[in-house]
Amino acid sequence: MICPSCGSRQVGYLPGNRFYCWGCFVQFVIGDTRIEVYEVDEDGTLVSVNRAVPESMTATPGR
Repeated sequence: MICPSCGSRQVGYLPGNRFYCWGCFVQFVIGDTRIEVYEVDEDGTLVSVNRAVPESMTATPGR
């Protein structure tokens, strides 16, 4: 797994099809058609981050 935010391979799995990147400290959720990226706030809440995700991370093979 590669982080869609920083490209790091230091990614861990969280329950609920969520992942955590140890390289840039974001959580992300991989959906059917998009990847949602969140920063973890000081109080532990998730804050949505609107970053452009590289097309290679979201492209469907064979299309």
